[in-house]
Amino acid sequence: MFNVESSLQRVWKARDRSLNVSTGRDYTDDHLVANAKAGSHAAFEIIIDHYAEQVYRLALRMLNNPDDARDIQQETFIRVMQQIHRFRGEAALSTWIYAITAKLCLSSHRHRQRHPCDVLEENFAADSGDPLQHVMQQEEREIIQRVLCQLAPADRLLIILKHIEGHDHKTIARILGCSEESSRSRLNRARKLFRALYQQE
Repeated sequence: MFNVESSLQRVWKARDRSLNVSTGRDYTDDHLVANAKAGSHAAFEIIIDHYAEQVYRLALRMLNNPDDARDIQQETFIRVMQQIHRFRGEAALSTWIYAITAKLCLSSHRHRQRHPCDVLEENFAADSGDPLQHVMQQEEREIIQRVLCQLAPADRLLIILKHIEGHDHKTIARILGCSEESSRSRLNRARKLFRALYQQE
């Protein structure tokens, strides 16, 4: 039986050594999905290799806790394995996986205690160069992180998807399961809330 946890552990060991763990970059998502639906464990391994880091990063930005983010990462790929037969290719595989991750993050927020809002290394890559500039950038990151933590989870998700991860409205709408018009409207509302909180900092 395919073991998601052991596959993720392999990914994390390679991540800690700063290695590229993926062995299936030449395969298309369509090829991987077709083989995964046919029961190929190798296809699931490659899907995990491809998307584990992206899933973890989104979960970390949403939950602000590495252990919780790893739990969401594992649960995401368990659900991918369980639900792959439902994937119809109407959106990109990455978008479908992101939608699963987003739903799990929002659900987790309703059943967990909020963690202190620290700026995590995984959230923002450190910049090299002028030390004073780095300090100023770090201060700005801390403000942004504090403001994000004050937003409702659904609003935080919208800001992260659009302004941190750079997704377009079509992709965001598919992740959220809504229309593009709704995505734009909800994002505008989230932006207004973010700006109001930011001005209080």
